[in-house]
Amino acid sequence: MKFTRLCSIAVVAFTLAATATAVPAVTHAEPAAGSGIRVAAATDDWRCTVTLTMKNYTNAHNWYTLDYWFAQEDQPWAPSDAELISGYNRNPGYPNPLPAPWRLIAGAKEAVGRYTPPNDEAAAANLGSLRSAVPADFPAEQRYGYGGVYTNFNASALTTPYTTKVTFDLRTVTPAPPVTSDGTYTIRYRVYLGPQTQALAFWKPRSITVRGCKTPTGSSLGSSDGSWGSSVG
Repeated sequence: MKFTRLCSIAVVAFTLAATATAVPAVTHAEPAAGSGIRVAAATDDWRCTVTLTMKNYTNAHNWYTLDYWFAQEDQPWAPSDAELISGYNRNPGYPNPLPAPWRLIAGAKEAVGRYTPPNDEAAAANLGSLRSAVPADFPAEQRYGYGGVYTNFNASALTTPYTTKVTFDLRTVTPAPPVTSDGTYTIRYRVYLGPQTQALAFWKPRSITVRGCKTPTGSSLGSSDGSWGSSVG
C-alpha cells in the first residue's frame, strides 16, 4: 500500500525570521526517482543556524540517521569528499582511540560523527539525530524491522515522501572547534546509517557554510536552547 499524505514537519527551533540560504549545488548521485531518501541543508546567516531536512520514500521509520562534523574535524579517512570503505572490517587506518567526535557504534561498519538534535519522531523513541520517518497512520506491520523482521524493506513505500527537519544553532554545540576569523562554520553532513545506504542515501558528505557565528548566543540576533549543545552523543 502506498501513501500520499503530506507530513507535518517536526522543527526543533523557533521559526527563522530571515530567508534561508539554500545549500550550493553539489554533484552527487541521487537515488532513483521515488525511492530512498533525499537530504538538504539551508542556513540562517543572522543566527548561525542550520536547517537539515530529510525526505523519506521508504518504509524505514527512525532507521536512516544523519551524522555531521565540522570541517576542522576532517580526517585522512574521512575527508570532505570521502566515500567510506564498504565491508564489515573496521578501517585499519583508524587511530586508537578515535579523536572526538568520531566513534564506533553498534551496527555501524565505519566511524560515525556527531548527531544533530532529534526530530520529533526520533525524540519520541529516545533516539538522537535527524532520522527518517513514516506517517503516523502507516501500518506498523509494514514498517521495516517491525517485530524483528528485516526482509520487508520497501524503498518506494511512500508516493509522497515524509519529511523530517531539525534546526539548530552551531554556537550551542559543545565541544566545537573555534569559529573562523570571519565568523563562519563549515559542516559536513551525510546519511551513512540505514538500510542500503550506498544506493538509497548519501555516503559522500555534503558541505554547507554557516555565517554569523561570532555573535554570542542570547544576543538580539537570535539564540538557541543551550540544552542542544552536545551533538556528540
